[in-house]
Amino acid sequence: MFYLVILLLIGGLVFGYVKHRENVPWARPVIMACTGAIIVACLGLGLFSGESADDVRQEITDREMVHVRVSAQKLASYLAEKSAGTRAVVIMPFQFVPQPDEQAALLDGLKRGFGDKIEIVATVNPVVPQDYLNANPGDAVAEDVPPISSWYNADYMDQLLDEQSGEGDLIVSLVGVPDDVAKMRFFQAAGHPALAVFDLQSNPAVQAAVESGAIVAAVRYKKNPQMSADMPPADLDAAFGMRHELITAK
Repeated sequence: MFYLVILLLIGGLVFGYVKHRENVPWARPVIMACTGAIIVACLGLGLFSGESADDVRQEITDREMVHVRVSAQKLASYLAEKSAGTRAVVIMPFQFVPQPDEQAALLDGLKRGFGDKIEIVATVNPVVPQDYLNANPGDAVAEDVPPISSWYNADYMDQLLDEQSGEGDLIVSLVGVPDDVAKMRFFQAAGHPALAVFDLQSNPAVQAAVESGAIVAAVRYKKNPQMSADMPPADLDAAFGMRHELITAK
């Protein structure tokens, strides 16, 4: 019973993170509520199973980080097959709150997928404007929360990518791309690096950019992700396919 409850709460937590990346105002309260409820459920499970709450929480964290790792590993494996010999710059996710486990899992997945075919020459931690953080507290009401597009837009992304000019032949953006991706100057520059992205908000513009070849590949959540209390299977494709899908040009 407790495992089922925890599984449902994890689903709510994943949903909350997806909506948080879309800057939906009620996403943060959902994340906080699910996190608190998971802790309570873990305590209950520990009482009935003999496991400590810390042990249960660690099991959940380990399982979720495997899903994070394989999402990056699958993308990296595809890129290694298509672009062997290139040098990659990795743009890490925005850190609205510190998430060291997620960052480590993402980098581990990329390194496993790249193997010895693609070298990571730089990792970049993009800056979230302080005025946005100040204006977006956890208890903010919907009308007070500025949209992330107020600063995360084509100009911001162009500047970020310009700063990496000449560093590598491939850029892997784990922050995705902004909603107005079609306005980015990056794609108009001759000889620009290839771009692969995490599109966890399922931006329709990303689908179009992949189909046109502007973006070489993208990872996004499936519409109906498979939630399970078990560890993901060892097979990369099977584990990846539980929650994610890879978008490439046909």
